[in-house]
Amino acid sequence: MSSAAVSHTRPLSTPRLHTRNAPAPLRVVGTASNNRAGVKYLILIVITLLGILAGNLYLNTQMVQTAYDIRKSEIELIRLQEETQGLEQALQKVSAPTALREAAHAHGMVPAGTTGLISIAERTVEGGTPAHR
Repeated sequence: MSSAAVSHTRPLSTPRLHTRNAPAPLRVVGTASNNRAGVKYLILIVITLLGILAGNLYLNTQMVQTAYDIRKSEIELIRLQEETQGLEQALQKVSAPTALREAAHAHGMVPAGTTGLISIAERTVEGGTPAHR
């Protein structure tokens, strides 16, 4: 065998060993090419915060309006309760026995006599007295 036909097993060049003292090679790192994405997120956050603020303002306004309506209803309820109480007192005063008697006399009514029984078969009135003026 010739020396040209024999394959060499040894590498052609020796590998370099990195030593600790050797600094790493520096290279240029590019900045983020899409700066618009940050602006989009910022606009999204601002719109979200404005939406939350508007929602909060709306809810507070509705709560104040509801509280005002409740207060107005309470005042109306108190007024109606006082009116009802006055009407109940007037009804009790007019429905007293002495007031009823006086009203009946003012309309020309007289007290009834004792009650009697009417017999249809015999065509008679049993018992009772007529009313007196």
